[in-house]
Amino acid sequence: MKIRKQHSKVFLKKAAVLVTTAAMLVTSVTAGLGALTASAITDPTVSIGATGYATLQAALNSATDGDTIMLNSDTTESVNYTTLGKNVTIDGQGFTVTGAPSDVGNMGGPDPSNPMNFITPTYGSSAALTITGSGVVFLKNITLKGGIYTGTHGGSIGLYTDSNFTGRVISLGSVSAIGGNDSS
Repeated sequence: MKIRKQHSKVFLKKAAVLVTTAAMLVTSVTAGLGALTASAITDPTVSIGATGYATLQAALNSATDGDTIMLNSDTTESVNYTTLGKNVTIDGQGFTVTGAPSDVGNMGGPDPSNPMNFITPTYGSSAALTITGSGVVFLKNITLKGGIYTGTHGGSIGLYTDSNFTGRVISLGSVSAIGGNDSS
């Protein structure tokens, strides 16, 4: 009986060492993958410090309070950012964010396929940057240009803050927010 207890203790110690080693290996691999992911982007569109991102949206999603996001090239994407009380700086370094093309949006009215149904109006947008929430967004040396909008109810603008936005947008240096091609 005494020998079994002794073997059990040794077994438990070896198991604890094995679990600890496995945890360290997982942490190591995870950290390594994070670094690999960041460095795998050879020409990142956007960066926060040494970490590169393929899109401004991805960088904003990862940003923490006080971060400066650097735009490294022109980009076409419609970015939706909820500040959640964070203060971030987007330094465009003279580059342009152009809203992605959109054809979403309709005026509403009777459904052509079934006149008894009513289609609810929807608003479409090809805004370059839409900001909601609260917090401060500093825009520096950047052009925000609306993209091509071909819907029937909406528009193409560079910067949009919704009616619930309780923060501030502060421009530093040369900042432009302009409409794009609105064919509606």
